[in-house]
Amino acid sequence: MINRDLKFLGENDIIHATLYERSSDKGVILAPPHPLLGGCRCDMRLVEIAGNLYDEGISVLAIDYRSEYSGGLGEIKDVKSAIDFVGWKEISLVGYSFGATVVSNIVDDRIKSLVLISIVKKIGDIEAKIDTYYRKLFIHGNKDNIAPFEEFLELYKEAAGEKRCIVYDTDHFYLGFIEEVAKSVSDYIMNVFDDFQSNNI
Repeated sequence: MINRDLKFLGENDIIHATLYERSSDKGVILAPPHPLLGGCRCDMRLVEIAGNLYDEGISVLAIDYRSEYSGGLGEIKDVKSAIDFVGWKEISLVGYSFGATVVSNIVDDRIKSLVLISIVKKIGDIEAKIDTYYRKLFIHGNKDNIAPFEEFLELYKEAAGEKRCIVYDTDHFYLGFIEEVAKSVSDYIMNVFDDFQSNNI
């Protein structure tokens, strides 16, 4: 897997990222978990997802958030800056934990789908926004005590648009399930991009 570290200017800070580059005008942006809890682009779940997508020929940009945590509002802007930086015509956003809540707040015509892994209903200054009409894949553990499963079920029920959920018999961290989760994410995004291409021929 070929990847390179890079940096680009966000709204008011330098954003560090890793690009897994393929020759395509479509790609995936990965948003990590909470930065104050060690969340970064090197999170093992995100790295596994990036590898699966790269093997399928999809470019991936995994980002770190700005250097100073800003309650979620600034981190939303960091993902928006990443969308502008890559310049892809078709984008899927994948967020894990805090990152899922962050990407749920992004509105952009280039987005074709969201993958929301262990989405947190409310964290810091932001809440999960599930009324957008992007296609959505929700992934959750039924033993999650950080993003409680009962709250997830409520969010999923209220979510707008075409949606799907995969529930694993595990907690917030997916130990023992990481490869399976990554494969599910990759399969879903490949279908989204294929469907979009077919609809625009």
